[in-house]
Amino acid sequence: MYWGRGRDYFKNWGDIENIRQQSQVGLELGKSQALLYMPFKKGDNAVCSCASEETQAFDKMCYSCYGTGVVGGYVQYGYSELVVSSIDTDLILTNLTQRQTLRPYKLVIQTGQLTGSLVTPVFNIEVNFAGFKWETRVSVFDPGNTYQTLFSIDGINWIDMIYIQDYISVGYKGNIQFKIVLSRANVTDRSPMFEIFRLKWPWLADPLIYVSKARQTEGEEAKDKYGLVEKEMPNKMWTQLNFKIEDLSFIKFVNGPYSGDIYALFDFNRTFFADYMLRQLFTGRRIDPDKEIYSKVF
Repeated sequence: MYWGRGRDYFKNWGDIENIRQQSQVGLELGKSQALLYMPFKKGDNAVCSCASEETQAFDKMCYSCYGTGVVGGYVQYGYSELVVSSIDTDLILTNLTQRQTLRPYKLVIQTGQLTGSLVTPVFNIEVNFAGFKWETRVSVFDPGNTYQTLFSIDGINWIDMIYIQDYISVGYKGNIQFKIVLSRANVTDRSPMFEIFRLKWPWLADPLIYVSKARQTEGEEAKDKYGLVEKEMPNKMWTQLNFKIEDLSFIKFVNGPYSGDIYALFDFNRTFFADYMLRQLFTGRRIDPDKEIYSKVF
């Protein structure tokens, strides 16, 4: 089996693994590893309630969708994630009401009440990686008041989230529910406002990807003058993942010469052999962490 006519060269299946191995060596020599975040697809989660009534544009600084328009926003490669939002329709609410004058919508304590709570439906989860760590984030605004996050594996006993590592460890496969309790000292105090709860845990031991800046060879004139010259293409990068990176994804370098830099990804060019993806070339736009929400993604 060969590359179709019109390719620059022909390779059979026996050469493909060699090509991949050689490319991977090149990637690893660069020592540039990054976290990869891909957007939730429409249909995965609800449409966010942060859209402007006037323009219908989604808020690029929204903590529920990070400007993607889909609740949850992004999921980190190598992780499973659960998202509970203030607009979920399957929550059991006690003394809470949805305030739609705020965008995105918030859940607040009803007038005249000191506390209120929400209980999620039952989720079925599986933990199969030893040495993992649970990671949580709760977006509750007005920190002058209080909230508590609880979990249950039997629907009866509720335990503070700080103890989840003691109760659910590697090998667990079963149910889990969550409860969030809002409270205030006096009924005249402003209510804390719940927006979103996130929980994630890894399914990969090393959820990092190798990414390299692409390089190009100078033309014949430069070659004649200086010998064979290569230069880095600042905004062009490539990786060798064998699954499709979605448009609007982004990466954050954690080591190598670009450590700490964050790039939004677009303009993908993928190389295939038959149906097998060999590499992905893409353009990266370096973002300003102080002006864009990418640096705040969970």
